[in-house]
Amino acid sequence: MANLIRLSVVKLGRALINLGQIDNDYLEYDPESPYGIAYGATLIREVLLRNPGIIDTIIVMDNNLHEYFSEEAIELASKLGKEIIHDYSDRLLRKNWRNFSILGKYRKWEDHLEEGNHVVLVNPTMRGNIGNVVRTCAALGVNNIAVIAESFDSFLPEVIRTSMGTRFLVHMERFSDIQEYLERFPNNHRYAFMLDKTAERLDAVEKKENWTLFFGNETVGLPEEYGQLCKKVYIEIRGNVDSLNLGVAAAIGINAFTE
Repeated sequence: MANLIRLSVVKLGRALINLGQIDNDYLEYDPESPYGIAYGATLIREVLLRNPGIIDTIIVMDNNLHEYFSEEAIELASKLGKEIIHDYSDRLLRKNWRNFSILGKYRKWEDHLEEGNHVVLVNPTMRGNIGNVVRTCAALGVNNIAVIAESFDSFLPEVIRTSMGTRFLVHMERFSDIQEYLERFPNNHRYAFMLDKTAERLDAVEKKENWTLFFGNETVGLPEEYGQLCKKVYIEIRGNVDSLNLGVAAAIGINAFTE
């Protein structure tokens, strides 16, 4: 009898999907969609605690996976009056979402930088690094992050995931090049983190308020143009390595300017 009931529930879930009552856009992220995806019970819990207005719907996957904080996340969503959908289909088994039991669906928004201190990532390529920098900025009170690139989507699920939801607490904006950024914020004091013989050591540089810190690509760093437009700064490395991971370098630099 239990198996028959279970089978009926599964069929009902699939029927609802087929009828369009449970849509598929929370499984396939679409940059053109007005909605984004946040996945994982820990992340959903963080967002519901810090910025509950962001998430409209959570989807609980019946995949026999009990994530840490999953029950708390569901309880929070219920108390906040969020729509809760239970998905009894087997679609997760065919996707990379199998390690998560809860997804969140939120509405994207148009974001712009505010005046103040800024961190700028120039042509970053590793989404995990971007999320880590966002999390560091949020932790150290820097609420404005720019990305200089031909294209960039700050709502990519990997960025949301690695930022642990702190993307929802900061402003992020894309600029096509440094000139576009300078037109908007010409008066910020600019510091470019570069491995250059003429750069000044981080612990010795004069740190002026309303600053902008520029960090380059993980492989090639910053173009020379940035050294001409900014004060060049380097992080002293005492060990037998030639460079630091972008997330680590940004954390050291941001901490030095905020302490």
